[in-house]
Parts: sequence; C-alpha cells; structure tokens
Amino acid sequence: MARPTHHSAWLALACWLALAGGDERTATPTLDAEDEAILARQTRCAVQAAPARVVFNRIARTASTTMLTLMLSAARRKGFRVVGGNWTAARASVPPPYIYEAPLWYGDVSSEEGGLTWINMVRAPAKLFGSQYYYQRDCACKILPASTCPRELPNVANVIPHFCQMTIDHAVATWNATFRAGVLKSFFPGPGILVDVFCGTRDPTCHTDDMRAKYDIARRRVAGDYLFIGSVERLEESMLLQQRLLPTFYEGVDVRAFARLHANPGAKQLDPKPSLSTIREVQTALQWDVKLYAFIDRLLDQRLRACNLTRAE
Repeated sequence: MARPTHHSAWLALACWLALAGGDERTATPTLDAEDEAILARQTRCAVQAAPARVVFNRIARTASTTMLTLMLSAARRKGFRVVGGNWTAARASVPPPYIYEAPLWYGDVSSEEGGLTWINMVRAPAKLFGSQYYYQRDCACKILPASTCPRELPNVANVIPHFCQMTIDHAVATWNATFRAGVLKSFFPGPGILVDVFCGTRDPTCHTDDMRAKYDIARRRVAGDYLFIGSVERLEESMLLQQRLLPTFYEGVDVRAFARLHANPGAKQLDPKPSLSTIREVQTALQWDVKLYAFIDRLLDQRLRACNLTRAE
C-alpha cells in the first residue's frame, strides 16, 4: 500500500468523524474490553528526569506549530536544542539532550537507535477536517502563499471545474466520481492517517489494508511507546502533563500561560461547515481513526490522573 503524506487532506477528513448531530461529543465510539484493559494499566506517572533524545513526529494541523514555539521558547531558557531535517545527520552532529521534530511516522527514525522518547499531539476530527481540507484547497488554488503550502499537491484547479469554490459537501458528494478516480487521489490516499502514523513503518502489517490489525499495533504504540500524546482540545492539560513528564525541558516554564495565549476557541469559522450527510459518510469511512482518537483521549485522562493533574471541565 502506498504511504500517504502528512499533508494529505485525508488527514483532514479524519477530523469530522467525531461529529454527530452537530455535537462532536455525541459520537465518541465505544471502546472495547481490550482497550479498557490497556487503559487500566496506565497507573504510573512515568517522569523522565533526563531524556537524551525526544522525537516529536508531528502531524499537520494539530497545533504542531504551537508545540514548536513552546519547545523553542523552553530551549532558550533551559539550554537544549530543537532540531529537524535529516535524522541521521542530526543524531551525528547534535549532542543530547535535544528534541527532534519532523512529520514522520513511528519508526521512521533509525530502528537501531535506542533510548528514544516519543511525543505527539492529535486533534479532534470535527475540528481538523475543515482546517485541513480548506487549507489544501487554498494551497492548490494558489490562494495561500506557496511558502506556506506542501509541495506535493496536484494542480487540480486546472483539471476540475470550480474546484477553487468547492465546499466540503461538494468534495464528498463527488468522492467516487472524482476524488478516488485519479486527479485528487493524493488528497485522499488511505483509510486512516492517525492509525497509519502511530502504527508506523516497522511492522509489515502496517503496510497492509487490515485496519483492525493496524489499529491494534497503533494502540500498542500509543500506550506503550509514547511518553506523551496531547490534544488540541485539551491544550492546557496537555502542556501541563508534558511539563510534568519532561522536567528537564520544561521545568520553570509557564506552560499554562502559554497554552492560554495560544488557545483560540473563539476563532471565526470562515469556510462552510459540512452537512450531517457529509459527516455521516466520512464517519463511516474513517471509523478506525475515530476509535484511536477516543482511545488517546481516555489515555490522556489516565496519565493526568496518574500524575495528580486534574482534568479541566
């Protein structure tokens, strides 16, 4: 199976899947007994006092820029480095401790390298979808500056009439006829970007279309290999937990004030929201991403509780 890119609008589609009846909280999928058993074992506040190499394999449109701003601010105060680019070069030239950031899948850095601490952020499907779809449309139509856009987007504006005015509803309504048929295939390349990112590249199963098996691997990575996964919707709690788990990087940094400064719940919605029929179709298409997001949200609860941090209501 071809590997989709992090800039794919399929990632955007994943983000409406938590919606139902206009309220994203009403569509939270039921976690099964195995999910609950894994969550029940998350009872330890796994503080890493002196991590050498932290890998932030960021996902587009999930507050990754906000996270990087926090990291760079903390780095100036605490004396560590934030690096990107080629992993092999960074590992060879930058002395630890450092945070390595790049849009990677789990396992994209050297599988021979031990002692890595993995962190990430996710975003509720209902909020990411609109942001990602319209962002990519406006990039393809050259409405946004090229310097702010991914390089691999197809030139669909010259192929599909009225694409630059195409709403989310129109895009999903023409899904089979247009999007899967060729020209926009790179916009929608796979059945689940969150599952793919966290499943990673090391296990051959992750390169198949067996979404149940891939979900199981992704869930195991999320619960067992990631020290921290926060969410945009719970930005303040997420940053407080990250500070507790990585004191070498964030001790003394006012992450609460930073989260409140960068949170923008009142931002104006400029582009049309999807209809309920669009939401239902997308919800069916990406059920495994929705389930993984729900698992990560519960995992955040468990880790906050283990570290004696209170969930904000």
